[in-house]
Amino acid sequence: MSIGDGIGPDVSVVVPVRDREALLQGLLGALDRQTLDRARFEVIIVDDYSVDRTRAIAQAWVDSDPSRRTLVVSEGKGPGHARNRGLSVATAEWIAFTDSDTLPEPDWLEAGLRSVERLGAVAVEGAVEPWPPEAIGPQTHQVMNTTGGLYMTANMIYRRDVLDEVGGFDERFYEPFLEDSDLAFRVMDSGYDIPFAPEVRVRHHVRQPSFSDVLRSTRHQRWLSLFATKHPDRYWTHLRPAVRPLSSVDIDVILGLLSTVALAKTRGPGRAVLFAIAANGLKRGLASNGVFHGPREEAGSRAALAVGLPVARAFWWVEGCIRFRKLVW
Repeated sequence: MSIGDGIGPDVSVVVPVRDREALLQGLLGALDRQTLDRARFEVIIVDDYSVDRTRAIAQAWVDSDPSRRTLVVSEGKGPGHARNRGLSVATAEWIAFTDSDTLPEPDWLEAGLRSVERLGAVAVEGAVEPWPPEAIGPQTHQVMNTTGGLYMTANMIYRRDVLDEVGGFDERFYEPFLEDSDLAFRVMDSGYDIPFAPEVRVRHHVRQPSFSDVLRSTRHQRWLSLFATKHPDRYWTHLRPAVRPLSSVDIDVILGLLSTVALAKTRGPGRAVLFAIAANGLKRGLASNGVFHGPREEAGSRAALAVGLPVARAFWWVEGCIRFRKLVW
């Protein structure tokens, strides 16, 4: 049976959202502009315990077309749990995932259904482009996937029965990091291919993270151990080349801080060695965060990040190794 011959929608769009009042309208407008016949898709917004106006915005949009739109309220357990909640009420054969801070192209769903039919695939990975590209800077956060192999749920389409077969998202990844790669790898480990379809496109907002956002992101290090436990080979071949628990700069900064503490109790030649280690570590940390060449008014916050981030990364990396009983490097 070709796609579109059944009764009801062909594809269910599942979007987890939390505290996105400033960006959600952009996504909803992009979904309104889809070229796919409206009868062929439904949208399920899962509010993951927002504390701003996100839920009210989503509810108003759902109420304007309740036959095709659903709002599910989740418990703040992370995007994996939220997507599973959305999946539980989805009715279509195909599930399209995107994020609340994306702008799908008008032909996103139409191109997605064409690609799975043309490729005979049970899933496809679409392209993710940063938007607006001119906003990208040294301190911005952007998401990009233009060559494939990253399996970002900002733009993934799966056949529903395959998701059921592998058990959906692993909700232990309760932060937005690696839960999407874990799902894709479990699908591929079950014997399926996930081809890249560059014509299936979404744009992802470039954003300037706050000081607290950057510190909060260090908690991602804890999930490396869980990922390595589940996918030991893929950890080394797919993840480790791009993501490391600690960089060489992190290590130097931590050694520099430890040496600084030890200076007060050290005398003689050892003191000179510790001073050199401390100076090298702090200099590398400050340089890597643009303290010397960045805007003068940002020097204080950048210096704080230069010292704080390596310590926070190390803490969450150790916490993950202990939590999941696996030492990764």
